[in-house]
Amino acid sequence: MAVGVAIHRSVANRAFRRAAVRTEAEITEIRWKDVGPLPDRDRLAFPMLRFTLADGSVYETRSEQPTRRLPGDVGDRVGILYLPDEPGRARVET
Repeated sequence: MAVGVAIHRSVANRAFRRAAVRTEAEITEIRWKDVGPLPDRDRLAFPMLRFTLADGSVYETRSEQPTRRLPGDVGDRVGILYLPDEPGRARVET
């Protein structure tokens, strides 16, 4: 089953990248979430991203992809990918 989930994620990730638009965003906040069973919990960071859409409007959303390593500090600008029809689906470019 784990192999099937990994394949699905890989296909979904490729589809996202094909449809996504690249831009820069400002990290406005870092939200943390603890995941997994105790005592081996991981702490994941979900950066809040503010960026400008193609039509000039400003949009802010939480990165849909968490990270263990911060992509930057609050106030830093980072490259992101987002879906033009669903700008809430944004992630820091890796």
